[in-house]
Amino acid sequence: MADSDDEGNSADVVEFGPAYGTQGWDGEAAGPSCGQAVDFCYLCTHFDIPGDGDEDDDDDNWVRKLKDMITTQFEENKERANIVRDVSKMYERYIKEHVTWTHPETGCLIHKPTWTKTAIDRHLLYSLEWSDAQEQTILHTFTAILESQNATMREKQSNEIIESKRQAWVDTVKHYKDFQLYRQRKIKTGRAGKRVQRA
Repeated sequence: MADSDDEGNSADVVEFGPAYGTQGWDGEAAGPSCGQAVDFCYLCTHFDIPGDGDEDDDDDNWVRKLKDMITTQFEENKERANIVRDVSKMYERYIKEHVTWTHPETGCLIHKPTWTKTAIDRHLLYSLEWSDAQEQTILHTFTAILESQNATMREKQSNEIIESKRQAWVDTVKHYKDFQLYRQRKIKTGRAGKRVQRA
């Protein structure tokens, strides 16, 4: 039963949904992942074509070329925003002209569909093909938080450190170091920066 306000009117009903939806086909496309989206994603709709090792087989395999470029840039610790820009440039310059896509809701065939930077970024985060995408974002977020906390830690007039802000900064450093240790262990096992290999 919905709650009522003081005047006896029924209050608005608040509806909830999952943070990550797994049923993107049910018409409730509102989540953050590609599976919940209806806009075009090249890497979701096109596939890597296995070849026999002949270089000529790779001439038109833009999926493989894109994925190799993305993997290399993550291994070089490039920021995700820069990777997204480079993927967008490659798609616009070399791939878009040859792509057709059927819209999942309207059924219309679209020639040269737009692959937005938002959709590219979404794929890098949620496809799980690149293990470092989210982890590098966490590292950048830690850096941003530490910089923000440091910027207001000292009271300018008295030149004294504000204890509550110092403690918050120290807590952030501790969690940052814990995450770095996790990353180091992962790197030692050879898992960091690798694209998930499918059987």
